[in-house]
Amino acid sequence: SIRRKEAMDTSKQLAFYFDQNRCTGCQTCVVACKDWNQIKPGPATYRELHDIEEGKFPNVNVFMTIYSCNYCENPACVDACVFEAIYKRQEDGIVIIDRDKCEGAGDCKLACPYSAPQFASDEQEEPTLDKDTTDTNGHTAMKCTMCWDRVAIGETPVCVSSCLARALDFGTIDYLMQKYPDAQTLKSGGKLKGFPMDDKGSDGRTLEKPTGPSFLFKAKA
Repeated sequence: SIRRKEAMDTSKQLAFYFDQNRCTGCQTCVVACKDWNQIKPGPATYRELHDIEEGKFPNVNVFMTIYSCNYCENPACVDACVFEAIYKRQEDGIVIIDRDKCEGAGDCKLACPYSAPQFASDEQEEPTLDKDTTDTNGHTAMKCTMCWDRVAIGETPVCVSSCLARALDFGTIDYLMQKYPDAQTLKSGGKLKGFPMDDKGSDGRTLEKPTGPSFLFKAKA
């Protein structure tokens, strides 16, 4: 594993692909993720749905965007964790939280442009970490693992397999670019409504360098 900085081979780096034209906002992937990862009812969720409405009746357009941890080339969460509880696997680029090392400081979530690390119990009355505070309610961090347990036996992440509209896909960056030649990334200059840029943390700080999310997409026209 690596703490950071070594560039991942795109033939090894696993990534998600998202087609915004297909997503209906049904949240099946969100529910399937909570179920597979045994996250009880409450505020914690590894995937988040964001919707943006534009225009006025009768010319209205809705943009759905769903994302989780984006397994960045330069994950800000890794650098932010003073306990060295977060690392990036060299064999596939999956970013892992070692919850035995985590002290619940909350710096990782604030540094992440996508607020991927979660700090919440299974109790509905306990909120997740607010972007303006480091109060983690005494909980350790947890986040999407790209279903590494499923990937290890040749299956796709449960969010991908459960998507009824086939708006999500998964594979190495090279594989996805070959399968979807019109796919874009932030690094290639693409922009996706509802998807944060990768140069600022969720608390608004300017990062030392863009995180470079391993997230390919086809934006809705």
